[in-house]
Amino acid sequence: MTPQSPPERIDHAALLRHFQSMNASNVSSAISLMLTLSTARAAYGVNIITSAKAPIDTTSVSLLLGGILILFVAIIFGLLVLLNRIDDVRLTIEGIVKMRDNPGSITDPKEIAEVVEFKEKADRTNKRTSTLLKCQSISFAFGFLLLTGAVITVHFKVLFP
Repeated sequence: MTPQSPPERIDHAALLRHFQSMNASNVSSAISLMLTLSTARAAYGVNIITSAKAPIDTTSVSLLLGGILILFVAIIFGLLVLLNRIDDVRLTIEGIVKMRDNPGSITDPKEIAEVVEFKEKADRTNKRTSTLLKCQSISFAFGFLLLTGAVITVHFKVLFP
């Protein structure tokens, strides 16, 4: 009978940091992707308007302009979430430095109040990032659908006058 090796210890803190890092990276990628797609799709809509060979009917123009306007709103949300994300990362770094500089338990009520206030600020910033990302995604999806509807109506009327 061979002796069994002791069970491997899992470093849960390191695992949590790893997944938080992955999540942060994914959020940043999603923001950039939505911002890029919103800008490209809005440019496509402007291109349709400027390169139209025949007058575009009122319904199509309304859909085009509405889609472009909503995509510009998505771009604004994207820029806001990007700036907020930078603030979020700055707060994360500041929190890591605070933890490094104060490795033990904090017992001073003044320091405890500062830590609580800092955590509340970080939580608000993180929540704002999530909210802005959702607003960016929703406005992109809605603008994309309106612009797609406009493209379909414009091409449908060109193909079947």
